[in-house]
Amino acid sequence: MEFKTLLCEIADGIAVVTVNRPEKMNALNAEVVAELGACFRSLQADPAARVVVLTGAGEKAFVAGADIGELAKIAHRHGIPLIVDATVATPALMRPLATHGLALLVTLVANALGLGALLALNRPVPLAAPPP
Repeated sequence: MEFKTLLCEIADGIAVVTVNRPEKMNALNAEVVAELGACFRSLQADPAARVVVLTGAGEKAFVAGADIGELAKIAHRHGIPLIVDATVATPALMRPLATHGLALLVTLVANALGLGALLALNRPVPLAAPPP
């Protein structure tokens, strides 16, 4: 599987999916969310993947939340105020992750902010690691 914003490796039944935007503290934009959905659908169909570990690249953040820069551009383009409604954004983000049918672990090696915290805490088993 090739993605622009994710890394995905499978070994010994374990798929490690890494949000790979460290320069943006792994902030979630439309491309990341779409690729997460595609990645999880692909893993669901892959018999080699039994468990998924979701993590973020870099040392600053697991996922810093929504990409506010992208949201501001969209809001400006459509002439609407910049408001992120977590009650709308969270289900849309979590749906592909919740319906993939694989065991999912989230590893927190750095900050999880905004939607990143919701992503981590919406899983039954978020794992925290000590800072490097």
